[in-house]
Amino acid sequence: MANKDFLLQLTAKLKEYLDQIEEFKLVGEQKFADDPRIYWMVDHGLHLAIQSCIDIAKEIIVILKLRKPRKYKEIFIILQQKRIISHEVGDHMQELAEFHNRLIHEYLFMNPKEIYRIYTKKRIYLYRFAKDVVKWLKTQKKSQ
Repeated sequence: MANKDFLLQLTAKLKEYLDQIEEFKLVGEQKFADDPRIYWMVDHGLHLAIQSCIDIAKEIIVILKLRKPRKYKEIFIILQQKRIISHEVGDHMQELAEFHNRLIHEYLFMNPKEIYRIYTKKRIYLYRFAKDVVKWLKTQKKSQ
């Protein structure tokens, strides 16, 4: 698979972004909202991590010559249907894709509580997405 190395690089970058924001997992909601440095770092880290997932998913779709999605959310539906990611991960990634669009286009109106909720409740699915992709890549190597 010609693009396997690229996918592994993207996955490594995703893990790097997640590691950068992992240190804030024990910060309470009030401190999170009150400290702009923490808020901005997590906000930006989530943006980069979710964008990495989108880029990884798009690359897989190109490699496999799958149908072209119309929205970012649909990217994860396609990967679910092809059993590259689990349904549970896919469902949460769809929500994260919608959140990502809001981070980009509605950044002036984002509530720190919303970012905190996503960070504390949904971050695990970014890790699980990476795990599912690496697992899929290993099966691709064996099948070739």
